[in-house]
Amino acid sequence: GVISLAIVPDYETKDTLSTSVIVRDASGVEDTTTVVVEVTNEVELPAVSVGPYWVDENSPAGTVVDTIEFDNSSNFPPVDKWNPDLCIGQTISIDRNGDWFYNNSIIKNSKIKKLFSTVLRNDDGNYFLVTPVEKVPVEVAVAPYVITDFECDNFGNIKCITNFDFAFDLDADHPVNLREIENKFLPVFRVRDTNIEGFLNRNTYYRFLNYVVEKGHVKDDILFINSHGEEFPIGKID
Repeated sequence: GVISLAIVPDYETKDTLSTSVIVRDASGVEDTTTVVVEVTNEVELPAVSVGPYWVDENSPAGTVVDTIEFDNSSNFPPVDKWNPDLCIGQTISIDRNGDWFYNNSIIKNSKIKKLFSTVLRNDDGNYFLVTPVEKVPVEVAVAPYVITDFECDNFGNIKCITNFDFAFDLDADHPVNLREIENKFLPVFRVRDTNIEGFLNRNTYYRFLNYVVEKGHVKDDILFINSHGEEFPIGKID
């Protein structure tokens, strides 16, 4: 038979949905099993598209029908309003290249990394993954976001594109600070207004630097670029 949702799933309320399925054949013999649907955590849930699903007769209890996925790239969870207990015992880290690791094993699944990026919080320079029920420390070498491209409009305003399909304007809400990294002063950008930061990957850094050398200006040995009426430091002249 067809299994469909009777309610809109909400991970913060229940992370799984279940129902009992009764299968009866022509002779009147029947069996009952429980079908479990796992809800993917995207926190602020939009419309969901699922099913129909089919279950075989005599399927074991706990059979997972499918994983429900949502597209909520334009919104971020209210992690600043959540105050769960600190969870110790698992190691999550982001290295100099922006690669994510769980217990020293690289996380290759881009969907998981993108999901983790939405629940990041910066508490006084320390990063955490925050949900309503737990707060997990994240060791960050430079910054969690990687800026992989940039665009300029006809007025010289700059938009930066990150590795998690999130873009931001280089403006007053997204300042830049120079940070000494590996004996170089490199720009670190505020990607999101909750003080979540990002850095330019190598290829983008050199393209961006060439653009700034051409369009920017130097003041007190600091290389600046203007965007959206603001001035941003991009490099230091030795």
